[in-house]
Amino acid sequence: MAEHTADHTAELPAQSTDVILTLLDITVQYGDYTAVDHVSLSLPRGGAIGIVGESGAGKSTLARVAAGLIAPTSGQVLLDGRVLAPVRRTREQRRRVQMVFQNPDSSLNPSHSIRRILAEGMLLHKTLGPHPDAEAVDARCRELLRMVGLGGDSDAIGDTGNMTVQGGVGASAASAGVHSASAGAQSASAGTSMNANTSLKAAGNGTDAAVPAAADVSELNDMLSRRPQAFSGGQRQRIAIARALAVNPDVLIADEPTSALDVSVQHEVLELLDDLRRTRGLSLMLITHDLGVANALCGGTVSDDAGQGEAASAGSVDAASPYADSPAQGASMLTASHAQGSIMVMRSGQVLVRKPTAAFFADPGPRYARDLLAASRSVGAASL
Repeated sequence: MAEHTADHTAELPAQSTDVILTLLDITVQYGDYTAVDHVSLSLPRGGAIGIVGESGAGKSTLARVAAGLIAPTSGQVLLDGRVLAPVRRTREQRRRVQMVFQNPDSSLNPSHSIRRILAEGMLLHKTLGPHPDAEAVDARCRELLRMVGLGGDSDAIGDTGNMTVQGGVGASAASAGVHSASAGAQSASAGTSMNANTSLKAAGNGTDAAVPAAADVSELNDMLSRRPQAFSGGQRQRIAIARALAVNPDVLIADEPTSALDVSVQHEVLELLDDLRRTRGLSLMLITHDLGVANALCGGTVSDDAGQGEAASAGSVDAASPYADSPAQGASMLTASHAQGSIMVMRSGQVLVRKPTAAFFADPGPRYARDLLAASRSVGAASL
């Protein structure tokens, strides 16, 4: 299975302060079965990494380790350079790393109202203060629904960007909304996604101020009173994303967030995640088997001549992978990062290759990665 040449390996930089989440030499074993085998990766602050591979590659297990839901057999998870406990993390550490699961039907409690689902996290983590009143909680819940494009015009998130499919593979999200928000900017404004859900009212000094329309508030309150089964699959996934955002996380782990959705709904959720990452400074760890989804959320476009002129050597085989030149490269040397994101391919619990997105689609590297990309292009072309 192993295929590796010097062409796919570059000198790996040491960890920098721009890295928010680090996985060091993670191994997960269940008896004699190794689900994740000595995997290391780094997630840049405000960046994105798409972890792709076939079923059983270890992607979801790795995500659960990062989220603190599974204790690894060996290895460490670091947040801002500080080692996290495998499972028993502090409340603040759990707040900063949130996860969106594949199936909203199993992750949303069907007996709870949307208001309760959204409010539980913010009350537990006291993101609204120690004793917020009911109206403050409701206002924050309505803001979260607007943020994910529910209420008023449900397509609000998609109004500022456009995701296109090229080469039969992936979608590339044009920049949606404002790009200047920092990782800590978790303000009451949901950016341009609120434009369709707010009305403009002239203030005394002549400056326009955005205030929720009365009809919009009424509609959102009605949504908050409903239970998950009253919404479509795509809407439930948006609610699951809103729940994760309710506690103002720094890292969002999305495990196959669109695989259970129709193609048209997938498009909407992808635009939402891309907009939130770019405008709110979220760092995104995406788990998917679909290279098109990874390309859409982790930067770059895909076409038959994608990446011409790009330096394919900008990527590297993971340092902890058996595909590296030497095991002695070790977990202290992590893979190169790219401002617009990177792609990491896993197979049988091991990291095969990781590269910046544009470099990966220009030259995936090892044969398995090339076959994976070719298969994605074939499926995409057949569906046209």
